[in-house]
Amino acid sequence: PILLLHGDTHSFKLERPLLDARGQPVRHFTRLECFGTPMASSWARVTVMPGRPTRFFVAIRELERPPGF
Repeated sequence: PILLLHGDTHSFKLERPLLDARGQPVRHFTRLECFGTPMASSWARVTVMPGRPTRFFVAIRELERPPGF
C-alpha cells in the first residue's frame, strides 16, 4: 500500500484518485491532502494497521493554542 501525503489547498481530502484500465480505483494507492500553512488549524494523525484491508486510519485533530494566542 502507498500513502501520498501533502498539504496545499487548506482543505482535507482522503481519496483514491488513480484509476486502472477499467476505470476502477487503484486499491493500493491512497492520497491524503492536509491543511496547508499559514492557515493550518488542524493536523492529521495516520495510524498504519498491517494486515487490515484498510491499512491507513486517519484522524483529524485540532491544534492546541496557548492561552492568549
